[in-house]
Amino acid sequence: MKFIRTIKLTIMLFCFLLLFPVLGRAELVEVDLLTAGDKKITLDTITGLEWLDVNETIGLSFNQALTTQFVTDLDFRHATISEFNVLCTNAGVHGPPEADFDEANLLMNLLGCGARCGGVHPFTQGWLEHEPPREDIYFGEIAVNFLERKGFCQRPDISHGRDSPRVITGNYLVRKHQINVSIDIKPDSFPNSINPKSHGVIPVAILSKPDFNAPIIVNTTSLTFGRTGDEQSLAFCGEESDDENESEDLNDDESDDKDESEDVNDDGLPDLICHFTTQLAGFHSGDMEGVLKGRTVTSTPIVGKDSVRILKNNGKHKNNGNYRVD
Repeated sequence: MKFIRTIKLTIMLFCFLLLFPVLGRAELVEVDLLTAGDKKITLDTITGLEWLDVNETIGLSFNQALTTQFVTDLDFRHATISEFNVLCTNAGVHGPPEADFDEANLLMNLLGCGARCGGVHPFTQGWLEHEPPREDIYFGEIAVNFLERKGFCQRPDISHGRDSPRVITGNYLVRKHQINVSIDIKPDSFPNSINPKSHGVIPVAILSKPDFNAPIIVNTTSLTFGRTGDEQSLAFCGEESDDENESEDLNDDESDDKDESEDVNDDGLPDLICHFTTQLAGFHSGDMEGVLKGRTVTSTPIVGKDSVRILKNNGKHKNNGNYRVD
């Protein structure tokens, strides 16, 4: 009986070892970027990096890509050469003379075919960053040959300048996987006026969706909020205790405390209400949006933005520790 059991265990172990390389391969998942169904992001589930479709920056130089909304507003950056190599390896695509046709064709279609699309030898190219950065840059290429049934990743050993665009070359832009959440700064108030000199706090609601229960999913201790989103300004979440600062009040009426799970937008879903110390949020005159950052209880980053109107100091006076509008 022991002999039979040993044979069974050996067979099971052998099957597991055969399956392990498949289980260890990255699952590449298409993710929406700005609108439902746009599928402009490819998520590498092993590294947690989101790769923007190369066609979004086709024909732009390295430096031109830095001025796009993807970098300035959506937290993308150029992938490094090593990150490109890891993506290809995780996707099962190697360099010449390997012939990873199916894997390369899938990866190219996910990231966007940049040139000769529809032909027998399509490929996609994107600018990459050195690590550490250097003045000269290279592009990474994913290519497929339908006649020879070959596919590969490579980095041609030809350097270029950061201001040198190529019609057929885009940019490999990446960011850490994050959940873009909807927030409401100062619920029931618009415009969202903020006096940066106030000694009070700013209420911010993280809105739930059918697949995102904010009060349960968000790790409240991780939250930061302010002009950049990196400000350590969290005061408290939920109802205000008697010894906490009053909510920022720019009117003569007292601000109502918000329950931690109040439905602020009347969609039937509980929203998370947290308060942030106004002066620690770091808002400056001219700022037009507030940014909230944090993590879920499973450590996935979240980011949310909403408009703000920064008030000048003229016409304000102190009252019980708060600045108020006359």
